Amino acid sequence: MDCCIFLSALCLSVLLSVQTLNGVKTNIRENCNPVSETNSFSKCTVCTSLERQIETTHDPVMREKLRAERREHNSRQMLERKYYYTKKNAAKTSPSQYLSLIIDGMDQSKTNLPHFVGRMAKAVNKVDQLTTHVTGVLAHGQNKFFTFLDWNQYAHDSNLTMNILMLILHQISKLMGNKLPPILYLQADNCWRENKNRYVLGFCELLVHQRIFNEVHLSFLPVGHTHEDVDAAFSRIAETLRRNDAETMPRLKEMLPNVKDIEAIYDIRSWITSSLNDIRKHTKPLHYKFIRDLATHNVKMQYKAFQDSEWKTEHGIIQLISGKPNLPKGIPKVINPQFEKIDINKIKSRIPQWQCLFTDQIEHTEQKWWGGFLGHLEKIRDSLPYRRTKVLSKAKWILPLLPKQQLKRQRPSVDQDIPAELRRLLENEREECFVQVQPKQQKKTSKGNRKESEGIM
Repeated sequence: MDCCIFLSALCLSVLLSVQTLNGVKTNIRENCNPVSETNSFSKCTVCTSLERQIETTHDPVMREKLRAERREHNSRQMLERKYYYTKKNAAKTSPSQYLSLIIDGMDQSKTNLPHFVGRMAKAVNKVDQLTTHVTGVLAHGQNKFFTFLDWNQYAHDSNLTMNILMLILHQISKLMGNKLPPILYLQADNCWRENKNRYVLGFCELLVHQRIFNEVHLSFLPVGHTHEDVDAAFSRIAETLRRNDAETMPRLKEMLPNVKDIEAIYDIRSWITSSLNDIRKHTKPLHYKFIRDLATHNVKMQYKAFQDSEWKTEHGIIQLISGKPNLPKGIPKVINPQFEKIDINKIKSRIPQWQCLFTDQIEHTEQKWWGGFLGHLEKIRDSLPYRRTKVLSKAKWILPLLPKQQLKRQRPSVDQDIPAELRRLLENEREECFVQVQPKQQKKTSKGNRKESEGIM
């Protein structure tokens, strides 16, 4: 009898333990942020191809060769990253000499509005939400993270990049007592549409022509290896959103550090185009440098494929006419907001369905905000006088307000070229060797010599 009771108790204990364990697993799945097997960052084609070949090959010798190639490939990427860290650390150590910035955009899906914590209700569909976009700029020497917020009323292209760069330089100059360091290190995403194009290159050169900087370095990490410290800053924003509702734009802005609305932007691309030379094959190099010659005051462009490559000098992006730079004149036009990506009527139709999810069920604060905001967007879209008052009039051309550099000798940048003679020695050391073996030609013997040799035989 006692044995039966003991066995029954043991079975019940095991059953309860299993139920408890299942409950813990369920709780973890529901409350913890799952780590996806894939991420939103583009993968390196070389890495993916090598991994695929390593997984599928059955030849151990070939597998080891592929692994060696992967190690070498990863080593090259790490050297590029270390080069970026060198410039970042220079700005931290000497912020009066170097300004180091990294600019990138956050994953848009994380800041769709309204944003509700937890499992998404059936009434909330990403297609119907207002898509906002956050651009982040990390200033290393100032230890500050700046964010810029738009709601897709402007294209995410080179114009947005150049306007944000102007805004951030103005903000940093105010932090530094209306001064800027003579050398700018700008790190950007390796994307031709937004950053790696002749407009951004030309604008970087223009900053040197205008004496805002004596040197501007524009660098990119290899495609598929661009995840950096700015993405870690975006992750902190995403973590805040994972724990907090952002039902309106003001509530979202409370979660963004040093946030500024993108209210109006200039068409810098059209403004600068007529001053630019044609350029080809510019998407290959990872590094560009625009530098003023303090003796002649001319600006030259240099580029290199990798961090350890030698700088190559080319004509500047900006045209020279009779030896003088053809700088763009006047002020660019202000771009009108676009509404192709904003379906105001669809969002309006969803507000009654979202009403029960909003926090304030007494004063209906969130619902009232959405009504006012969407009405504001409709007026911007449909009324030119209203658009002029609320958007176009807020545009401010900042470029002439940026402080100028004094024409004096400066501390060299951290990526000076190795002396030419030493570079030649190093290149000779690494030079590939080729051994040639040529078939030996048989000597022709004369008839007399042949007969003579036969007679001897």
